[in-house]
Amino acid sequence: VVDEFLVRGARVTVFDRDMSSASVARTKREVVRWLVPVDISNLGVVQWTFAAGQLGKIDVLVNNAGIELPFSVANPDYNVWRQTMETNVMGALHVMEFALRAMPEGGAVVFITSVHTIQAWGSDAAYDASKHALLGIMRVAALDLAPRRIRVNAVAPGAIYPTRITEGLGDEGATRLGRSIPLGRCGKPEEVAKVVAFLASDEASYITGAQIVVDGGLTIKP
Repeated sequence: VVDEFLVRGARVTVFDRDMSSASVARTKREVVRWLVPVDISNLGVVQWTFAAGQLGKIDVLVNNAGIELPFSVANPDYNVWRQTMETNVMGALHVMEFALRAMPEGGAVVFITSVHTIQAWGSDAAYDASKHALLGIMRVAALDLAPRRIRVNAVAPGAIYPTRITEGLGDEGATRLGRSIPLGRCGKPEEVAKVVAFLASDEASYITGAQIVVDGGLTIKP
């Protein structure tokens, strides 16, 4: 997503807990506003980061941070539940709170949800619940922020390779998984990024409150 916005000439600020996902932006510091490790689950840290960064006017917020950890309702690990909700849900709210203060003349917010909002996968209750929560927040925010000319949408990726979640598959595993998808392959990160950039652009000026699914047909399978 960072690379797609940079290609389009945007000035990008990257928040990442350990910076490993920001490797592309790290090589292009001259067009990145600020590259800083931030634990978005910590409200105080987020508040300080926005203040210290002096980011100025913000046109687009992409809520992309998230973690996925196994969680079974039959044998719940509530530390996993709390960690997932604090990062995926509370973290998104923390960043959104301060980003909205820097959108006085309209803007766009894009949440990264998941096909988990459409289909269920076993032992993934915490992640599924967090993504459903983001979908609900997105829809209500779209209503609340429409008078401020701020559009709020979501992108729901399917099996995208490679990402932090899928990198363990390896190329062979991703190929096998891709055979079960109607388009016959896993998606590429840049295919998700292009949809995010579209929703953030003026080309999507009449779209708000929508979730666009980018899954190669995974969720339409019988």
